[in-house]
Amino acid sequence: MSQLRKIKKKIQHKDEERISQIITEFSADYLATAEDTQSRQSYLNCACTAWNLALFPDEEIEQKLKLLVEEYCFNNPGLSDGEEYRHNLRQLIARKKKHYNHIKLSVVDASILEQGKDIWIQVVSRPFSATP
Repeated sequence: MSQLRKIKKKIQHKDEERISQIITEFSADYLATAEDTQSRQSYLNCACTAWNLALFPDEEIEQKLKLLVEEYCFNNPGLSDGEEYRHNLRQLIARKKKHYNHIKLSVVDASILEQGKDIWIQVVSRPFSATP
């Protein structure tokens, strides 16, 4: 095995161990605007969706984003915040690409855990694959 492949494996393994911390850092500003646990979980879901979208090639992101926002609007007919949702996703995608582009793990599940005033994020991830 080449030295470069060994280094990449070490980096990937280190990122896997720290993914909860990384997602916490990645989404902190966004989650800080949530007012309660349910809102925090919804915002975390949005942040993880953006994280996963950012893993795709640039030419695929816009199409996937369009479909996602259409689905969001369909599933939330009483809400008129589809454009805000799209805007938030775009900002989070840009943040992922700027600061965490080297991490090629997709988020499979993420949960907000609260105890008193303490809040944690627990994340399950796997190596990214563009095919299901």
